[in-house]
Amino acid sequence: MKMGDFCKNFDINSDTVRYYIDEGLLAPRKRNNRYEFTDNDLRDMESINKYKDLNFSIKQIAQIMSYSRISIDEKSIYASFIMGFYKKKETELLEEKKHI
Repeated sequence: MKMGDFCKNFDINSDTVRYYIDEGLLAPRKRNNRYEFTDNDLRDMESINKYKDLNFSIKQIAQIMSYSRISIDEKSIYASFIMGFYKKKETELLEEKKHI
């Protein structure tokens, strides 16, 4: 899938996609100076949107995405890692709620 189609699919602009690539959230193949997006990239973008909806920062999302890529064979380790991230985010949001 080309950049334009990918952007239309998620209703985002190409600058945002390039930013996500630069930050390590997306890792499409590059052929002849053009990005090619696969089903994996579509799933990654869906995950990015899910984590953004849960109020995770770009840095946190990048950590989650990179960890998920390296621990594909170790589902229990990944689950434990994600649960830690969710707990930390819950604590942050509860603290924010107190201040509001």
